Amino acid sequence: MASNAERLDALYDGFWKRGDWHAGAEVMAPDIEWNGMDDDATLGGTRIGARAVNVFFAEWLEAWEVADVSWQITELTPDLLLVHSRLTARGRGSGLETATEIGQVWEFENGKAIRQTMYRKFEDARRAADALLTPDV
Repeated sequence: MASNAERLDALYDGFWKRGDWHAGAEVMAPDIEWNGMDDDATLGGTRIGARAVNVFFAEWLEAWEVADVSWQITELTPDLLLVHSRLTARGRGSGLETATEIGQVWEFENGKAIRQTMYRKFEDARRAADALLTPDV
């Protein structure tokens, strides 16, 4: 059986490289909590449920043409993954070009992603993941 990190990598590959907005549906829990960046019009908001996440993916791919993307997944524990992504894209309607780096924290339970939280800076994602690893004192 593939690890959570391997399955998440396949999700990223399907979404970013093949434009498959259904990619990773089997990775996400039916009630996944998907937290975007509230200060970003295209990546903001919270979505609940795998269907809502797939709609988000479909809308994002409709609006943007990806020029270049890369990601690195770090397995902090089998159920806690940290992702550092770099992306260059162009707005399909506006022609606006953007380049960004983001961090994401993925939390898994029983082989399913139950929560994803996105951060504008990778360092912020790293701090958030570290806080999840530190027991309350």
